[in-house]
Amino acid sequence: MTCSRILTFDIEDWFHILEVDEVANIEKWAKLESRIYKNVEYILDTLDKFDTKATFFILGWIADFYPDLVRQIALRGHDLGSHSYAHKLVYKQSKSDFEYDLRLSIEKIEACTGVVVNKYRAPGFSIKNDCFWAFDCLAKNGIEIDGSLFCAPRSHGGISGFDINEPVYIKTIYGDNILCMPMTYFDFLNKKIILEGGGYFRIAPWQFLNFVYSRNTRYSMSYFHPRDFDSLQPRLSNLSLIKRFKTYAGLRYSYQKFERLIGTYDFVSVDEFIEKDTRKRKTISLD
Repeated sequence: MTCSRILTFDIEDWFHILEVDEVANIEKWAKLESRIYKNVEYILDTLDKFDTKATFFILGWIADFYPDLVRQIALRGHDLGSHSYAHKLVYKQSKSDFEYDLRLSIEKIEACTGVVVNKYRAPGFSIKNDCFWAFDCLAKNGIEIDGSLFCAPRSHGGISGFDINEPVYIKTIYGDNILCMPMTYFDFLNKKIILEGGGYFRIAPWQFLNFVYSRNTRYSMSYFHPRDFDSLQPRLSNLSLIKRFKTYAGLRYSYQKFERLIGTYDFVSVDEFIEKDTRKRKTISLD
């Protein structure tokens, strides 16, 4: 049976937190303490330990400043995709700014690895109902697979009016349809709940996570950040109580929980899933 559980990582450092003035200036990022090597090496070693491949959506800024780390990800046999260059919310950009950022990210990742980048995930899953034009831009620039859709409410994105819970093709004006690999949700008390990654994963107890993963046998998408496993990362000082909870809760035990997860279930990369999955996919228009 084809493995339906897809494992992805958004490669960014501890200070790449959206909409926090303290770390918003990209010119200051290189002066901050970096913990990206330690945390990505932990991820890579853990994946090797369990003989698991994953897809890494990489910030172009990371590829620019730490090209050897990005090369190491590729050399270990994992898929690469873009996570933008400057980690800006899509819905706060103009079309031209978005395209410039996308092209720059692709250029930096391809330059240090030689790998053709055909995958993308928006920072904060920030492709919303009013910026579906982003898919046309992605297609124009060679992106064939997108992991940005989050069909549930969230602080930085989420779309409404669509119940997309499995891969579908999205029509674009260029005639090249993009394969959308959405985050998966389940219905709980008439609400869409997504627990398979990030802060949701860190906060949820193992028993609940085990229930969610055991029932998602047709398709599931998980996402993590290197900082999700770093309990010693520097703490930002000017976060609201809710933001602080979402950012740092559960870090103490996330390492053990993650190893238990991939030791319990089989995971594959996006490319592995596509190669083995033969089901016919719908084509939809996001209008």
